[in-house]
Amino acid sequence: PLDRVDLELQNSPCLPRPCLRIGKGQRIAVRRRLLESKMVEAVPISEVPRKADGSLLVGGLFGVTHKADTDRVIFDRRPLNWCERRLKWVRLPLGSQLCRLYVGRGRAVRGSGDDLRNYFFNLACHPDSVRRNAMGEPFWGDDWSEFGCEKGKMYILALRVVGMGDLNAVDIA
Repeated sequence: PLDRVDLELQNSPCLPRPCLRIGKGQRIAVRRRLLESKMVEAVPISEVPRKADGSLLVGGLFGVTHKADTDRVIFDRRPLNWCERRLKWVRLPLGSQLCRLYVGRGRAVRGSGDDLRNYFFNLACHPDSVRRNAMGEPFWGDDWSEFGCEKGKMYILALRVVGMGDLNAVDIA
């Protein structure tokens, strides 16, 4: 929710720069694929938070090779996380902390796990938070009416789901 926002940090000169590593020739195809998947929506840039200098407060987007036939899309949310606070209603340890678990003699621990590669993409953001998940570069809505965009208006993609890079993603999940 928006009450997690710290406006003083939002205007900090130390704000991380997002990593946007989608080639110029691929940006339209990636935008279309993300919109078709309904993982993102086109948000008018007038609704996106801004930094003190007036520039948009956005994250980045890049892909990493995952398997022979698929890549994994990564939402670089560092600039947005920088301006938010951790949720206070839950404090869970990271899964990697299990390596610090002490198991006494004669005791056992049993568990299971799986690669939840699509899990986070099934967790919808609160509608008021979508605009705080803006990413990439603005674009004109002229050729994107099928996704609710209007001609002559500027938009930017925003994640509609809880991204793995969200400060609170693990706790929310």
